[in-house]
Amino acid sequence: MACRRFAKKLIPFLILCGVNPLLADEASEGLTTKGADCSENTNEQNCQNSDHPVLVVTARKTPFAGLKPTTQASSALDISKRIKVPATLTELVEGIPGVAENSQPGLYQVISIRGVSRQRILSLVDGVRLSGERRAGVAASFVDPLLLDSVEVIRGPVSTYYGSGAIGGVTQMRFRKNDGLSVAAGFRNLGNEQFQLLNWGDESTNFSLVRRQADNSQDINGDALNTHFEQTAAYLQKSWQLEDKLLESWLFSSNGNDIGRSNSRFPNRIVNVPSEKHQIFKASLTSQNKWSFDFYLHGQEITTATLRPTESLSELTASSLDWGLNWQTGWQQTAQSSLVGIDLYSRRSVNLKEQLFNLQTDLQTDSQTLNNGRLDELALFYTFNKKFTDVRIQLGGRYTFEQTSQFNQTTQDNNALTGFAGIAFDLSKQLEINANIGNAFRFASLSERFFSGTTARGNVTGNQNLTAEKAITYDYGFSWHEGNQKLMATYFVSDFDNYIERIEIAQDQLSFFNIENGKISGWEIEYDWMLTEQIDFRTIATIIEGKNTQGQPLADIPSDRVSFAIHYQTDRLFANFRLQHRFKKNETGSGELPTAAATILNASLSYRINHQWNLQFFADNLTNESYVSSADDLSTIMAGRNYGISFDWRQD
Repeated sequence: MACRRFAKKLIPFLILCGVNPLLADEASEGLTTKGADCSENTNEQNCQNSDHPVLVVTARKTPFAGLKPTTQASSALDISKRIKVPATLTELVEGIPGVAENSQPGLYQVISIRGVSRQRILSLVDGVRLSGERRAGVAASFVDPLLLDSVEVIRGPVSTYYGSGAIGGVTQMRFRKNDGLSVAAGFRNLGNEQFQLLNWGDESTNFSLVRRQADNSQDINGDALNTHFEQTAAYLQKSWQLEDKLLESWLFSSNGNDIGRSNSRFPNRIVNVPSEKHQIFKASLTSQNKWSFDFYLHGQEITTATLRPTESLSELTASSLDWGLNWQTGWQQTAQSSLVGIDLYSRRSVNLKEQLFNLQTDLQTDSQTLNNGRLDELALFYTFNKKFTDVRIQLGGRYTFEQTSQFNQTTQDNNALTGFAGIAFDLSKQLEINANIGNAFRFASLSERFFSGTTARGNVTGNQNLTAEKAITYDYGFSWHEGNQKLMATYFVSDFDNYIERIEIAQDQLSFFNIENGKISGWEIEYDWMLTEQIDFRTIATIIEGKNTQGQPLADIPSDRVSFAIHYQTDRLFANFRLQHRFKKNETGSGELPTAAATILNASLSYRINHQWNLQFFADNLTNESYVSSADDLSTIMAGRNYGISFDWRQD
């Protein structure tokens, strides 16, 4: 059924754009698909042809361990190749196959991967796991995209390798490394947003500082959107070569103030974040061809204020100190590789404190809605890759043990065993087929277990009896290339049990229960055609459907979409045009509303004046389309036609 519905919707658009209906796309600027041999190795020795085992230590753990994976469901965005300067991580990755926006728009918007969202998506920044107690999921909004070198999105069965929370997939952000001095600045008319960036670096030291600020913007109808914010972030990295060992450390700090959280209830209900602070420290020691060891700390404090005019003002402050350890080593021969390691992850002093002001009685109530929550997680993992003449296999496993508790309450133990396996066949030099399978899980969060307080949705009480969410995913794909054309297609199916949902148990009273079992399936298709040395044509098409066991639609399933992009470049000029069509969505899950079809045209242009100066221009929603970014019932209408300009300068 999904295949027939996909063909019915997609073929007319392919014909309209003059494309063979049997082919379809790859549509984001700077988008590449991983699969090159010897990827992510730390030295050239690992890629040499040798029949003797070679120890492999990767800079950040990966299930691929240096050999080409059996799955094609891993996409990497090279941010340096993008023309338009990205404003948010969501804006950056939207357009990757299977990836779409979810929840309300704005700085705190999150993504869905293959129809799965919220805390079922795992986010990492240079190997540091990000956690939070926000129901909508971890928003990496505090990591400004201008500080990043690349973003990798891993979806499908192999994402199970990363442990709890990777049911839908994984986003891995990597900080940029600078070469000399550079500065950049830009302006966007949407909310009069502006940014300033300073970079400096050499072989062993890197420093970046970025400031971004915006006022409230407007939707296409001229109604105000609560999107104001001010954010400053800095990154400092230093490395030392110690004989055959490399010691690297970095410090990241982000400070956000007066951040508006946009939703359709504004201004009748106003949600702001007066303060958001993050500090992350990481140190890595790598012994070349022997082992690697990572340690990191992440302290965070976020205050959210919810104003119900004439009724109440609540301020919820969430704070925690997270830390992690990782040790790993590996072996690689010409045609096989292995990776083994230990992960230790811990959350300490997880507190949620609420102040409630009754505007009618002028009374203030203070409460501790989560008191000294604690989480400890220990995991052992192993992966193995083997390449035969025309066949590649890949498999891996992970055992995870977790303990959770809060002040004066009984400690709860949980454990899970996950694994994945894949196989790929080279049917010819041009055609490969592959199949992959893996199971995944997510333990309930501390707030789902222990929280008791007020949110923007109503009063919420946690449930200590929650069991882990579970899923098993299959995907089947093929990859074909001939000359300057490449086509990839993947069909995936995910069966899941015990999804944790928040439901209303009385008026304005909510709690969490394991109530959802069902299936999500869909297609991802990518097509790339290099017409000339200057012109590249790319397309992406994604269709996803999800139903529970009662046949009812699941929440967070994005609308089906197809996009077409043309990239043109010369020595100095770079231009990109992207047309995306989002089909209407009538089948909605809990907390969603139907969405209309929309066709959105974006354009960007970059001109290099000389070897030091570069100018960029962009315009979004040139069709002035009225649409919402997701089916969330609190989502707002997006802005109409908007534009921006930026420049960057580099020292000789």
